[in-house]
Amino acid sequence: MRRFVIVVLVQLLLAGFATAKCKNDRNGIKVYHRGYYVDISFLNDSVIHVTKSPDVQYKSDSLVVLAQGTPLSVFQCEERKQHLLMTTNKVVVDYHQRSGNIRISRLDGQLLITEQSASFTPRKDGPFDSYTIQQSFTLSPNERIYGLGQIQNGLLNQRGQHIRLVNENMKICIPMFLSSKGYALYWENYSPTDFDDDTRATSFTSIGRAIDYYVLVGNDVASAQRALFDLTGHVSMPALWNLGVWQSRERYTSSRELLDALKRLRSLRVPVDGIVQDWQYWGDNQHWNAQQFLNPAFSNYQQMIDSIHALHAKLLVSVWPDYGPATEQYQHLQSLGKLLPGKSFPNDVESRVYDAFDSYARSYYWHHIYEGLLRHGVDALWLDSTEPDYAGSEADMNFVTGAGRTWRSLRNAFPLATVLGVYHHHRQTPSLAHKRVSMLTRSAFAGMQRTGAFVWSGDIDASWQTLAHQIPAALNASISGFPLWNSDTGGFWVRDFEGGCQNPAYRRLFARWTQFSTFTPMLRFHGTNTPREIWNYGTEGDAEGTYDNILRYIRLRYRLLPWLYSQVHQLNTKGELLMGALPLYFPHDSQAAEIIDEYLFGQSFLVAPMLSDKADGRQVYLPSGNDWVDFWTGETLKGGQWLYKQAPYHVIPLYVKAGSIMPWGPDVQYATEKKWDDMEIRVYPGADGDFTLYEDAFDGYGYEQSQSSEIRFHWDDQAKQLTIGERNGAYPGMIQQRTFRVVVVTPEQPLADGRAMTGSQMVTYDGRRTTVDMSGKQVACRQMAANPFITHIYTADPSAHVWADGRLYVYASHDIYPARGCDLMDAYHVFSTDDMVHWIDHGEILRQSQVPWGRKEGGWMWAPDCAYKNGKYYFYFPHPSETETFHSWKIGVAVSDKPASGFKVVGYIKGAPSAIDPCVFVDDDGQAYIYNGGGTGPDCYGGKLKDNMVELDGEMSPMKGIVDFHEAPYVHKYNGWYYLTYADNYVENGVQRNRLRYCMSHSPLGPWEYKGVYLEPTDCDTSHGSVVEFKGQWYAFYHCCTLSHQGNLRSICADRLFYHDDGTIATVVQGKRETKRIK
Repeated sequence: MRRFVIVVLVQLLLAGFATAKCKNDRNGIKVYHRGYYVDISFLNDSVIHVTKSPDVQYKSDSLVVLAQGTPLSVFQCEERKQHLLMTTNKVVVDYHQRSGNIRISRLDGQLLITEQSASFTPRKDGPFDSYTIQQSFTLSPNERIYGLGQIQNGLLNQRGQHIRLVNENMKICIPMFLSSKGYALYWENYSPTDFDDDTRATSFTSIGRAIDYYVLVGNDVASAQRALFDLTGHVSMPALWNLGVWQSRERYTSSRELLDALKRLRSLRVPVDGIVQDWQYWGDNQHWNAQQFLNPAFSNYQQMIDSIHALHAKLLVSVWPDYGPATEQYQHLQSLGKLLPGKSFPNDVESRVYDAFDSYARSYYWHHIYEGLLRHGVDALWLDSTEPDYAGSEADMNFVTGAGRTWRSLRNAFPLATVLGVYHHHRQTPSLAHKRVSMLTRSAFAGMQRTGAFVWSGDIDASWQTLAHQIPAALNASISGFPLWNSDTGGFWVRDFEGGCQNPAYRRLFARWTQFSTFTPMLRFHGTNTPREIWNYGTEGDAEGTYDNILRYIRLRYRLLPWLYSQVHQLNTKGELLMGALPLYFPHDSQAAEIIDEYLFGQSFLVAPMLSDKADGRQVYLPSGNDWVDFWTGETLKGGQWLYKQAPYHVIPLYVKAGSIMPWGPDVQYATEKKWDDMEIRVYPGADGDFTLYEDAFDGYGYEQSQSSEIRFHWDDQAKQLTIGERNGAYPGMIQQRTFRVVVVTPEQPLADGRAMTGSQMVTYDGRRTTVDMSGKQVACRQMAANPFITHIYTADPSAHVWADGRLYVYASHDIYPARGCDLMDAYHVFSTDDMVHWIDHGEILRQSQVPWGRKEGGWMWAPDCAYKNGKYYFYFPHPSETETFHSWKIGVAVSDKPASGFKVVGYIKGAPSAIDPCVFVDDDGQAYIYNGGGTGPDCYGGKLKDNMVELDGEMSPMKGIVDFHEAPYVHKYNGWYYLTYADNYVENGVQRNRLRYCMSHSPLGPWEYKGVYLEPTDCDTSHGSVVEFKGQWYAFYHCCTLSHQGNLRSICADRLFYHDDGTIATVVQGKRETKRIK
């Protein structure tokens, strides 16, 4: 009788599903169709949840989805013949009762996605009855799809692909895609899954009890992606220091080696926040992942940790999910049956992975992490191999986990379970309440982003192709829901570059990769085969320039921290990605849709990394709908165009969206070294813009209780006004009063990675609303003539001076056409200006034939200088007195009462070294100093002149402290400091490409302290410069070969020069140069 009643009830239930009618009192329908039950429900008006299962009692029990269904303000269900139409205020879902297929459309009739067939093939999953399930869909022929995790196939659009979705090293699999139509589909299944797309269908095939998926409909592509965070959880805020530099290698073999590395970084003043200890701090492989410092080389680990903290750094330590057989954890968990069957890495021992789906095993795993590491002060966890690295058999997948489900059915969710387990236990530990959870992990699954863990792209090879593939891999990873992405800068394996960091080819790759990593959520140096610390890539100021290149971008990263931290807050609250694929933000730009090697970083930067060896430029596409400001030159460019961007070794093509407002922080050695109480606020004009500066305690979870502040900035481009809004919110330690230095970026003051020295408006801000009028702020001599500014003759070696008449004069040597060599140079010209736009050529002021002691064959009139004293102008020039030039160089002197004519030779400086390129500097007290060097040796000489300006006052001697001197010394004074600038011996790709460097001193004769490069190579093999202040603005003068493209036919140029607060010189941004040839 009891069996009869059950059968009747089931038959009645089936009949009810089969003849289901629309009801408007619930958010969806449930029907029976040909052997399975179809449940269509709405989490909100634009998120549809579909399940299909032969099991009438199936209920989705997600590890991933957090969102709960909410009552709809508008829901209508109606029947039309064989169709059940469900309508919200955003979408229409059409269920066809005969076929059982679903169509989803917008209210305006745009079809988004259509189901094809669904199938259930019975199979066993361990001890459980299960199915091989498949659901196919029809996509539009021209529809593009993005996502599916981090798939390193070099593609952004994954149409036409077959991908086996199983997590493994370098491959992170998320069964979701984002459509160019503005919707996303998330397939709720954790088993190994096949994704297939061809001209017939798009399908997912998995193992499970049900077909279970969500469709998220957005107003556009970007909002559909953001809906994924609403569904699965928003990204937690990482601590500020996580956004600084992480230094690592595989591996530091002792506590001393690790500490020495950190100390050396500090002594070199290379900013860093985190240092990383990779594996085997636990000892041998039998004790693999013992989660404590058992290795005798780390016996003083507590002292090491304390020393790291004393150096204002954090320690990140590697932790794995598997245990060696000699560990306490292995033996205990094995006895309880809480280790997964099948071996893991390393291969020489019987290591086993813990059951992350078992609540006891997760707690036990955490207990040992805390007791062995975090309790002693370890700051962050590197959760390595979280796929996990696994060598089990198919039969091993039948293991029933602590969740009551097979290992097979949960395979791809392992990183979610283990990372969430650590995160939740960390949050529940009182002694760690003041710290945000800081984690780096090699794998991921949907939902893991809510822990704030960073994920990296695995053990990738060092190659230009790999670097190129990182961009679409990162963009698809971000789209798939884990936007805190990064890579091993320079690649993990260095197998194709013999000599590693000693190989110039690898150094070039490493430098370009560093530029790319600067504009990713984490900047981290790690890898094997060769060291990754900066000192292995040269020395500061060396001729190759790799060291300076790396250091430049590390410093740039730290100055961007206020802007970047605010962008992370936008990710946390609004789901705005840090690395954004162009199709998300420019969906109507057909050309942007095909771009896979450019991306948005935050809401401001367009980044186009250099992806080929020895290239000095690349084609860049500027998306339509916006103007873009060249970060390096300040030039505003229209969107919707392709252009070729020159990108010498130290430059990554970088553009800023017009209307962007960017706060720049101080130069620091670690993220929290200085308060943000004096900030430069950069406005990139060309459009109205908004920005919200977000701040909190930078660590801990007070921000979750609204312990934070926001300051909104608005730029009115027409009025040229910046409104700084009232500060909202507060937190312990908040800055009550600060200085904002507002500056508008222009071609005359591009700023780049330097600081504004003129044209800024200083504002004292105490939290009250204020408006800053920038319409009247002008940079001195705002306009400049295009470079080269002398185009009717060839000129070189500019020596610039401002004399008492207020004009700026440039004394230059003269290259002779046609080009043969510098031996033909036989005269000097002088040019002057009063506005940097209009230049006068005063003609020749001295020829070789006017030098009575000169070389009888002529020529060899090289780089000159001029000085003023005693009411006269003294012109100094190098010239040999004999046919054999090497040992007969002399420094000639000509004198005039006028700055640009009437010069007569009066002799030469007796006793001066036989060298070229004189410079004479007259100090504020009237003492004159003379310098020369180059042509005959590696030294730069300096000494005093007598009052008559033609005799030495003592001997000239080599200057101390100069690095890599070649020629062209020039001395100027700024803010109490003396600066000695000069050309170096830099060689690029086997070709001489001199750079201009500088030293600083409190004395005009040193000793000098080397500071770096202030002018990168031009298009010329030689370089020769001078520095002068004119009408409140400093300028750098130099020469190029743009007009001739020949090294002995040069042309003089000028660009603005800026100083940092500490007196160091910002790298000069070389302005755009004309290319017409001199006839």
